[in-house]
Amino acid sequence: MGFDTNLQKEIWLKHIEVQERVLQLNSAPIAIEPESIQISGQRLRLSVCQTDELDAKIDKIKSFFGVSDEAIDNSNDTIVCDARFSPNLYDISQLAEDCQKYYIQLSRNPIIEGVIRSQKSTFSKIVKALKEQGDQYDVDSNRRLQVTVEALRKLDNDSDIPCGILPKNASGIFSISPTPAYFIRKWLSIECSHSLKYENFKIEGVEERRLRRVLTIHDKYFSESALQKFNELWGLRLFSFDVYVKVSEDIMKEYDFEKSLYDFPDSQDGIFRYHFNAKSNDNNGNLSIIRGKWQVDLLKNICSSEFGDNNYQFHIDYNYLYDSKLYHQNVDGINLYDFFQDLKDTISEERISISESKQSIGVDFDWRITAPDQLRIELSNKYDDLEVSIFSNHRCNVEISDKNAEWEKIETFLKKNFSSLKTYISPKDGSMHFVQEYCTQEQASQFQISLSTSLNELRKLGCEFEIHADPVGKKRYLLRIDQNKIVENKENVVSTLRGAEFTVRGHSIGKLFKVIFPELLIDISSADYKFNEEGALTFNQITPNLEGDMEKIKRLKDAFDNISTGKCVKNSNISQFIFDATKAAPTQDIEFYTNESSDYYQEVKSNLLNKQINHSQLDAIIKCLKANDISLIQGPPGTGKSTAIAELIWQHIRLNPQERILLTSETNLAVDNAIDRTVNSTHNLVKPIRFGSDDRLAVEGRQFSINAMEQWVETGKFDYIENQDESIADDEVQTKNGKMILENWLDNIRKRIDRSNMDYRSVSLWEHILENPDKPLRQLIFDQYKAHCNVVGATCSSIGEKNTKNRPTKFFMNYCSVFGEVGTKTIYKRGNDFSDKEEELKITTYNCKDGISFTTVIQDESSKATPAELALPLVYGKRNIVIGDHRQLPPMLDKEEFVNTLEFLLDNASGESELRQLRKLKSYVLKNFKEMEISHFQRIYENIDPSLKGKFTQQYRMHPDINEVIKQFYEDNDNSESKDGLVCGLIDPIDLGVNDKNMTNPFSRYHGIQIDDFICGESLSPDNHVVWIDVNSPEMIEGTSRVNEGEVEVISHILEKFSISNSFREYCDKWTDEDDKEIGIISFYSKQRNRIRKMCRSFNNLSMKIDVVDRFQGMERNIIIVSMVRSNTIVSDSQQEPNFAEYELGYPEQTDLGFAQSPNRLNVALSRAKRLLIIIGNSELFRQKDIYNNVYKIIEANSNGKIIKCNPYEDLQK
Repeated sequence: MGFDTNLQKEIWLKHIEVQERVLQLNSAPIAIEPESIQISGQRLRLSVCQTDELDAKIDKIKSFFGVSDEAIDNSNDTIVCDARFSPNLYDISQLAEDCQKYYIQLSRNPIIEGVIRSQKSTFSKIVKALKEQGDQYDVDSNRRLQVTVEALRKLDNDSDIPCGILPKNASGIFSISPTPAYFIRKWLSIECSHSLKYENFKIEGVEERRLRRVLTIHDKYFSESALQKFNELWGLRLFSFDVYVKVSEDIMKEYDFEKSLYDFPDSQDGIFRYHFNAKSNDNNGNLSIIRGKWQVDLLKNICSSEFGDNNYQFHIDYNYLYDSKLYHQNVDGINLYDFFQDLKDTISEERISISESKQSIGVDFDWRITAPDQLRIELSNKYDDLEVSIFSNHRCNVEISDKNAEWEKIETFLKKNFSSLKTYISPKDGSMHFVQEYCTQEQASQFQISLSTSLNELRKLGCEFEIHADPVGKKRYLLRIDQNKIVENKENVVSTLRGAEFTVRGHSIGKLFKVIFPELLIDISSADYKFNEEGALTFNQITPNLEGDMEKIKRLKDAFDNISTGKCVKNSNISQFIFDATKAAPTQDIEFYTNESSDYYQEVKSNLLNKQINHSQLDAIIKCLKANDISLIQGPPGTGKSTAIAELIWQHIRLNPQERILLTSETNLAVDNAIDRTVNSTHNLVKPIRFGSDDRLAVEGRQFSINAMEQWVETGKFDYIENQDESIADDEVQTKNGKMILENWLDNIRKRIDRSNMDYRSVSLWEHILENPDKPLRQLIFDQYKAHCNVVGATCSSIGEKNTKNRPTKFFMNYCSVFGEVGTKTIYKRGNDFSDKEEELKITTYNCKDGISFTTVIQDESSKATPAELALPLVYGKRNIVIGDHRQLPPMLDKEEFVNTLEFLLDNASGESELRQLRKLKSYVLKNFKEMEISHFQRIYENIDPSLKGKFTQQYRMHPDINEVIKQFYEDNDNSESKDGLVCGLIDPIDLGVNDKNMTNPFSRYHGIQIDDFICGESLSPDNHVVWIDVNSPEMIEGTSRVNEGEVEVISHILEKFSISNSFREYCDKWTDEDDKEIGIISFYSKQRNRIRKMCRSFNNLSMKIDVVDRFQGMERNIIIVSMVRSNTIVSDSQQEPNFAEYELGYPEQTDLGFAQSPNRLNVALSRAKRLLIIIGNSELFRQKDIYNNVYKIIEANSNGKIIKCNPYEDLQK
């Protein structure tokens, strides 16, 4: 691959432009329902309008057919147009394909359609009865009826509804929130409880039912100052207290209560209860507890005199009321990860499920006995950490079995007679709708006659049917809208914007911090929007402010300009070698330095930080140490890149103590993993500091942040916030106590105490001081560490000096605080009126003599970076080390997604100038996409001098059988060490126990799972490490993505086998780390991932991580299942049956691999597995490409490999 410098520059610029355009798309306004807007304290609540895009698409369809709203028949999923309308087949096909992206099914030809109603259909009978009762209902995507309990009870009393049709249980989804008791227990460790109950009040003669919430503190009460604070925050006030006196059994028998001078109340099990109402001292409802204390003291004196001091126990419950609205205003912003984890630990009832992302509780309950409001009280009082909320007319989900309708028999009968007929069960009324496309009127007439004749025979199955006649002079097309999918897609889009700032009319309304779709909750504490002005709450859209992403685009443009012109770069040669790698100066005599017998090689080897560094790693490290401008390392999966990066840092600083190193990557996780490896238990030579927002850092990296170190100085400990997996909603977090690099520093100093020259007492004193440092010592350690910092960790996109407003970036502020100067400057500001006094303002200044500068920049995961992203940090390095793997994922998204983005922008272009720019960009992308898809790392690596590049050739992650299927990606005839691809270091040069049944051996990749009837009559044994399940199910377009329902069925079957397998349970029991237990499930498509996730909810006993391949790069799991999705056949909807008369394979054929076309994606997907890899895919399609054919043949040739043929719709139904 040669270098064309001008082409490289053009590709570089187009990458930036495409990124800018994608950002433009993500910045599009979101329509909201104006009537939903509410402000509560510092929270803005509003609901997303779910029909705005649909309305626009429907308008486009109406325009195409030349019709108005009245032409759309939603009850029968059709659009009616003039019979003379004859669209161009290409045009309507394009429109139909475009509609699929919006979950709209449009037929390409006119249709005959109708409906079949089964008299045996229980679902239809219930829907009919609900309509007659006038009750509202809905049907969800799982065809569950959504209806109120009141409506269910009416149905239960309806004589036309046979017994046994309505199930015993309904399932309710209710919002939940923490009660004050939860926070009081958590924050103050005070024993307390919370209760709810409905009470009836009479107001002006009218009886009202109200909910009373009571917080009860046991044997303690809030001081006056504490109560005043809680009153301000929550409206908390004491309204009563209950005194409980428990008298011993002997006294209860001996004491004559009838003759007593005191009127004791009736006891219950020897316990007397006294209730006292509290009266407030002021208008705020605050009570001085002293006012009630005399009553308690008097009661104690009576009990002591009557029963004796040791013969009774005295307990007091202090009962507080609070303002629910005020309470929620003040706790809404608190992160609730701990709350939901505690609930999951507390609640073990099978009928109850907890959803963190939806902040809800799902409950199965007997609706004949319990109503939702009763259930609310029951659950809230049983689990008093939570309060359950319900809506008026709260609907619940009810599973209605419709087996009696014999839909399968009816469908089989219809398909037998009309192979191209489409059928689907309507979620609206439970009837079966049928659709038949035709091309000519003659065809239509023939179909109608044949269909009528055949449908008459269905009467024997208890069916009624109706073929809908076309209006005079009209014809119909199928127009079926999947509302559930539309809502789901909209929710996914909005959820990606959590944490983003939103604006209205150019002013900030705050940051989106919670999504309970369609409701959004925005924190308005930082807003500058005038909410109190007239008309302020009448807006109908909000716009995400992606300024941070725009900052990144600016830095990328600046990096391109600086490198192109040679300005502001630390290495003047970068302008040459970054565009043309052949211009990088080679290292002379590199063969000498990398020769094992040379003094230099032996000196480096004898001073290794990690003695396990192998030959290929050491060879690459030496090349980096000797390079003057740039060096590259290719690090395939599992080859120990993080370990090698730590070694590179150590060697550079060991050889040159004046080094200042920047460690960077596109992802926080990669930076944090590498920087954590620099920690060791012997020396303090390497002193890293991590720049970046603490809430975005991985656990491994937070101990190096300045904020964490300052927290440690103040408190003597470091509490970090643990981010959850990115696939989980609401960015939930957990606070834990973590390790701290400064403590490691102290510990290493402690180890150096010269015990041979000190007495025992002095040694003990020093050890005590270093193990328990006071604040002055902690401050001294921090100051010294910071002053001698020699490594900075940061993400590539954060690096830069100025932002778009010409102010210092956060990176530059941190940089100056460590290596430069931070000061203050006084400025004077005068108002608009000359007579106004000058206002004195103090601003913080950040200065560094040479700007941002590093002796060495080490960049990881560079193969995923665009050209500008790769070069951005290199601008600041005198010498650069670039690490990546161009055999894994490239930086670009797929072609289809880019084109869809540009087409959307074209549809919404604001003028002719923008139209021209977008058309030009689209044309460029279509013409040069293959060039753009190649990572810049690959361009440099394949053209740079061999003395400047190294390659890791041994992997330690995968079982040798798994290694065999991916080593083809790394075959290199020019490199003697990798001419056969990747070497499995677990068996080469010696077997480290790869098949050791003792799985505590870190080199064992044994799994020990034995399932005799695994799938399609085949078994899974401990010897099997690679399995290809060869499926023939068709793929389907869903929005801009793809799904394969047959593969979902196969995964469900496999998980079912795992869930009931004793050997799998024993395998899981061997692990304490959750990651080791998790089954990784990878798909190339997000919609397939979503379907798999939905299916997997029924496997609560299995631990799983499910995501797309792009999100799995850098991860590993013991067991990986890969869903390939693409197939050699395609269907337009899930109801489409095979038609072998029309298609050889039963369905239309297709040959496109889409995402899977890239061998890099396949490499990443397969190389995540350590012990067991299961591939689910259509070999007929994939084997057309050599790399897939090689994988297939390698598995087939391996005596322990398995190829299992599977027809999901036949083999798994038996």
